[in-house]
Amino acid sequence: MDCNTFSTCLGGAGGAECGYRHLYTPCPPPETDGARVIDAGIEVLPAPIGEINANRALRVSWKYVNDYGGVPERDDVRFNVAMGRQAITASAGAPGAGYPTMEDARGAGYTPVRQGISVSPKARLIQNISYAGHARWTEPAPSRSPRLFELYLPAVCGQRYLVRVLPKRFCFDQSNIVYGSIDHLLYADVPCG
Repeated sequence: MDCNTFSTCLGGAGGAECGYRHLYTPCPPPETDGARVIDAGIEVLPAPIGEINANRALRVSWKYVNDYGGVPERDDVRFNVAMGRQAITASAGAPGAGYPTMEDARGAGYTPVRQGISVSPKARLIQNISYAGHARWTEPAPSRSPRLFELYLPAVCGQRYLVRVLPKRFCFDQSNIVYGSIDHLLYADVPCG
């Protein structure tokens, strides 16, 4: 390879003559690699003592094993949780509509309130949820078992809470985030009295 061709290849402008090989494998969306969200649920709990703006709390939880590539230390999947609310209707059956959309869970149209929490006219968004017990900026303990993810949110009586849980993978080359495409929808009614 002559100097000009070599220089072109180093600059990324070359073609087949450079013999490129990708340094990173393509970034697969979560839940296309065999891993799945399991045991997802929502429960209504009493409000914590001293909570002024809520008379109940919601515990949203699920489990997920991030075993892409068979690497038990892998820690490149986080979750966004988008939550909307509406008044409980007289029919009180399972909701057919009203859930935050996939775009809502990706953060489209939100205004940041504080780190990781954003609001829109339709919903609240909590971003980048890691597994329970994982301290920020620490290496995860290796695991081949599903990890527990949980989130506690304030709730007000007389409201129905509609939740979308969305996994996302931070790509290996730091170029992008890839979102899952499977619906994980939960709801809870918080009755008064």
